[in-house]
Amino acid sequence: MKFARRFFYLILFLELGCAALGLQTADTFNQKLAYAYGQVTAARKGATSVIAASCQTPGTQDCQNAVADGKHVQSMADEARQGLDLAKSYALAGNTQQANAQLQLETAALTALQAYLLSKGVK
Repeated sequence: MKFARRFFYLILFLELGCAALGLQTADTFNQKLAYAYGQVTAARKGATSVIAASCQTPGTQDCQNAVADGKHVQSMADEARQGLDLAKSYALAGNTQQANAQLQLETAALTALQAYLLSKGVK
Protein backbone atom coordinates (compact mmCIF):
# COMPACT_ATOMS: atom_id res chain seq x y z
CA MET A 1 0.00 0.00 0.00
CA LYS A 2 2.89 2.37 0.78
CA PHE A 3 4.36 1.79 -2.67
CA ALA A 4 1.06 2.61 -4.38
CA ARG A 5 0.73 5.81 -2.39
CA ARG A 6 4.32 6.86 -3.15
CA PHE A 7 3.87 6.01 -6.81
CA PHE A 8 0.69 8.10 -6.95
CA TYR A 9 2.49 11.06 -5.39
CA LEU A 10 5.41 10.65 -7.79
CA ILE A 11 3.11 10.73 -10.82
CA LEU A 12 1.21 13.69 -9.39
CA PHE A 13 4.48 15.51 -8.73
CA LEU A 14 5.69 14.86 -12.29
CA GLU A 15 2.43 16.11 -13.80
CA LEU A 16 2.42 19.22 -11.65
CA GLY A 17 6.06 19.81 -12.53
CA CYS A 18 5.28 19.62 -16.23
CA ALA A 19 2.38 22.01 -15.82
CA ALA A 20 4.53 24.45 -13.83
CA LEU A 21 7.14 24.44 -16.59
CA GLY A 22 4.46 25.04 -19.20
CA LEU A 23 4.94 21.62 -20.75
CA GLN A 24 1.92 19.98 -22.25
CA THR A 25 0.93 16.69 -20.64
CA ALA A 26 0.45 13.64 -22.84
CA ASP A 27 -3.25 12.98 -23.40
CA THR A 28 -3.57 10.47 -26.23
CA PHE A 29 -2.18 6.97 -26.44
CA ASN A 30 0.29 8.00 -29.15
CA GLN A 31 1.51 10.99 -27.11
CA LYS A 32 1.99 8.81 -24.03
CA LEU A 33 3.79 6.20 -26.11
CA ALA A 34 6.12 8.80 -27.62
CA TYR A 35 6.84 10.20 -24.16
CA ALA A 36 7.61 6.70 -22.86
CA TYR A 37 10.02 6.07 -25.75
CA GLY A 38 11.72 9.32 -24.74
CA GLN A 39 12.03 7.98 -21.20
CA VAL A 40 13.78 4.88 -22.59
CA THR A 41 16.31 7.10 -24.36
CA ALA A 42 16.83 9.16 -21.21
CA ALA A 43 17.34 6.00 -19.12
CA ARG A 44 19.94 4.68 -21.56
CA LYS A 45 21.80 8.00 -21.45
CA GLY A 46 21.47 8.00 -17.66
CA ALA A 47 23.07 4.57 -17.47
CA THR A 48 26.05 5.92 -19.41
CA SER A 49 26.25 8.85 -17.00
CA VAL A 50 26.28 6.51 -13.99
CA ILE A 51 29.26 4.69 -15.46
CA ALA A 52 31.12 7.86 -16.44
CA ALA A 53 30.61 9.53 -13.06
CA SER A 54 31.68 6.53 -11.00
CA CYS A 55 34.43 5.12 -13.17
CA GLN A 56 37.27 7.60 -12.86
CA THR A 57 39.89 4.89 -12.45
CA PRO A 58 39.26 1.81 -14.61
CA GLY A 59 39.79 -1.52 -12.92
CA THR A 60 38.75 -0.38 -9.45
CA GLN A 61 35.89 -2.01 -7.58
CA ASP A 62 33.86 1.22 -7.84
CA CYS A 63 34.34 1.20 -11.59
CA GLN A 64 33.36 -2.46 -11.89
CA ASN A 65 30.24 -1.81 -9.80
CA ALA A 66 29.34 1.22 -11.93
CA VAL A 67 29.71 -0.77 -15.14
CA ALA A 68 27.54 -3.58 -13.77
CA ASP A 69 24.96 -1.06 -12.58
CA GLY A 70 24.98 0.72 -15.93
CA LYS A 71 24.55 -2.54 -17.82
CA HIS A 72 21.63 -3.47 -15.60
CA VAL A 73 19.92 -0.11 -16.23
CA GLN A 74 20.55 -0.51 -19.97
CA SER A 75 18.97 -3.97 -19.85
CA MET A 76 15.93 -2.68 -18.01
CA ALA A 77 15.54 0.13 -20.55
CA ASP A 78 15.76 -2.42 -23.38
CA GLU A 79 13.04 -4.51 -21.75
CA ALA A 80 10.83 -1.45 -21.35
CA ARG A 81 11.33 -0.62 -25.02
CA GLN A 82 10.23 -4.14 -25.97
CA GLY A 83 7.14 -3.67 -23.80
CA LEU A 84 6.39 -0.36 -25.52
CA ASP A 85 6.75 -2.06 -28.90
CA LEU A 86 4.24 -4.64 -27.68
CA ALA A 87 1.84 -1.89 -26.57
CA LYS A 88 2.18 -0.31 -30.01
CA SER A 89 1.40 -3.61 -31.72
CA TYR A 90 -1.69 -4.07 -29.55
CA ALA A 91 -2.87 -0.61 -30.54
CA LEU A 92 -2.28 -1.28 -34.24
CA ALA A 93 -4.29 -4.50 -33.91
CA GLY A 94 -7.17 -2.52 -32.41
CA ASN A 95 -6.84 -3.93 -28.88
CA THR A 96 -6.82 -0.56 -27.13
CA GLN A 97 -7.53 -1.96 -23.68
CA GLN A 98 -4.48 -4.24 -23.76
CA ALA A 99 -2.40 -1.50 -25.40
CA ASN A 100 -3.21 0.94 -22.60
CA ALA A 101 -2.55 -1.67 -19.92
CA GLN A 102 0.85 -2.51 -21.43
CA LEU A 103 1.73 1.17 -21.80
CA GLN A 104 0.76 1.81 -18.18
CA LEU A 105 2.95 -1.08 -17.01
CA GLU A 106 5.98 0.10 -18.96
CA THR A 107 5.47 3.72 -17.90
CA ALA A 108 5.46 2.65 -14.24
CA ALA A 109 8.69 0.69 -14.78
CA LEU A 110 10.32 3.63 -16.54
CA THR A 111 9.23 6.03 -13.81
CA ALA A 112 10.82 3.77 -11.21
CA LEU A 113 13.98 3.53 -13.32
CA GLN A 114 14.06 7.31 -13.62
CA ALA A 115 13.71 7.67 -9.84
CA TYR A 116 16.60 5.24 -9.38
CA LEU A 117 18.80 7.24 -11.74
CA LEU A 118 17.89 10.45 -9.92
CA SER A 119 18.96 8.81 -6.65
CA LYS A 120 22.33 8.12 -8.33
CA GLY A 121 22.66 11.81 -9.16
CA VAL A 122 21.80 11.55 -12.84
CA LYS A 123 19.77 14.51 -14.10
